[in-house]
Amino acid sequence: MYVNVVVHISDEGRIDPLAVIWPDGHVYRIDEILFRGQPGQMQKGAKTARYRVRFGRHETDLYLEHKQGNPALGTPDKLRWWVNAVDTTLQGTAS
Repeated sequence: MYVNVVVHISDEGRIDPLAVIWPDGHVYRIDEILFRGQPGQMQKGAKTARYRVRFGRHETDLYLEHKQGNPALGTPDKLRWWVNAVDTTLQGTAS
């Protein structure tokens, strides 16, 4: 699921996520960045970097996707954040 993320970009260009804003408006402050990966190989027109983050006692992976634009078509580069999310509101889902 794509999410909004509040970030800090250092004067050296390092990107640090500070908080995740869920689609329902909940804001989850990131307490610690446990791992900061480098963008991997290009797949489906995008490179993705994995961040391992901690919210309180919960750890999860947060991904920064960099999709390259096409100057010939006038499309810009896109940076998007996403997380693996499971919808537990579906019928038949065990609690």
